[in-house]
Order: sequence, then C-alpha cells, then structure tokens
Amino acid sequence: MEPPTASLLLVAQLTTREREVLSLLVEGADGGTIARRLGISRNTVRTHVQSILTKLQVHSRLEAATMAVRHHLVPLPSSATAPYDPGSPSAAAG
Repeated sequence: MEPPTASLLLVAQLTTREREVLSLLVEGADGGTIARRLGISRNTVRTHVQSILTKLQVHSRLEAATMAVRHHLVPLPSSATAPYDPGSPSAAAG
C-alpha cells in the first residue's frame, strides 16, 4: 500500500463543510454567494475560509482554489472541464 500524498493529508484535515466551501471558491463564488448557496451567514463563510487557508497552509482564496484544482482536492465545476471553444459567447466575453 502506497503512503498517502501530502495533498491527501491536507484535504483529510478539511471538514465536509470546508470542502463544500472550497468547491465554491474553485467555482469563483464570493462570500455572499457561498453564504446563500449553503444557507449560512457571511461570517460563517469567513470562518470556514480562514480555516481552509490555515489547514492548506496558503494565504489567499486564490491560492486555496489553485491548490484544490492542482491536487484534485475537490471536483472541478462542469464548465471548467468543457473543451475551450473560441467561438462560444463566453470566450468572447472573457
């Protein structure tokens, strides 16, 4: 049996709710959106985000989201897995 990787050890420290918040950070959701989607207060979102940053040993939401994607800590949003289409309306907007 292989030893667990560092990223698995880090994600194992996250609670289920923290993983949900991290998934929404990966989607680009802000604090208000996360609060509405999870039915919690903005203050609770801030608490979860601070806990995530501490546990993942990063300094920003962007670093946390980047780590989550790079190490497959949470599932990618469905739009992130779609192939890039330069003719799509979303590509023109970006």
